[in-house]
Amino acid sequence: MANALVDLSHLARYTGGNKILNTEILKLFDGQVSEMVGQLLVVLEQRDARKWREVTHTI
Repeated sequence: MANALVDLSHLARYTGGNKILNTEILKLFDGQVSEMVGQLLVVLEQRDARKWREVTHTI
């Protein structure tokens, strides 16, 4: 489990092991993270430390 990107057993505790719900949550997370990485690239160019902290905290 040390090399796993996502702790699926932890997720299952919150979803009751519902695989459809797990998949939906992971898809939402993937979309949000992709968007936030784009935000981080802009923030990096702007050198905005406050915004950087906000976005990384959200992730």
